[in-house]
Amino acid sequence: AKQTIDAEAAKVSEAIDQDVTLTADQKATQKQAVADEATKAKAAIDQASDADVVIQATTDGIEAIDAQHQSATALDKQKQQAKQAIDAEAAKVTAAIDQDNTLTKAQKAAQKQGVATEADKAKQAIDAAGDADAVDQAKTAGIQAIDAQHKAGKTIDSRHDDAKQAIDDEAAKVIKAIDQDPTLTAAQKEAQKQAVATEADKAKKAIDAAGDADAVDQAKTAGIKAIDEQHK
Repeated sequence: AKQTIDAEAAKVSEAIDQDVTLTADQKATQKQAVADEATKAKAAIDQASDADVVIQATTDGIEAIDAQHQSATALDKQKQQAKQAIDAEAAKVTAAIDQDNTLTKAQKAAQKQGVATEADKAKQAIDAAGDADAVDQAKTAGIQAIDAQHKAGKTIDSRHDDAKQAIDDEAAKVIKAIDQDPTLTAAQKEAQKQAVATEADKAKKAIDAAGDADAVDQAKTAGIKAIDEQHK
């Protein structure tokens, strides 16, 4: 009778090991439960005083051992759920990129493309996974790769400072060119330099008012162009 119990425990443990719907942790837990039930059944058999009790203890033991193998969600369903998790993460990160005012449109587009690429790769890895652990690993790696695509740019304050410095540098350069222009009278030089200073102030105010990276860049570009135009 105890050999029958051992044989059943071995058979069920093998079935657990080969069950692709279970993770390694779930397999270990179920196999431990099989071993515990086998030990209990053999103890009951040892204590049995007659043949009928031995048979009953053996039958109860086999039933208890068999009950320890519980398949998880079907692998296809696990894959579907994992791919849904990838899509949800990709949507969340894409929204965060879109709302990041430190990034230009071009940077946002590049990062969102990176998210889409990593999501596709993750879903392919999930589809190729042969068991529950591989599905979980592909999902976890995919989420990590998707998250890594969102890289914030310089803070808006820092971008403001850089842009205003570029305006000051351009103004200084153009004022120097005006001063060194032999075709201009002193009065013309003064008027043009004043116009440079005015355009520089306007540009810096526009930069300060800019709420995102694109607006900062546009204000800087427009300011530099307006400054350059004052030297005639």
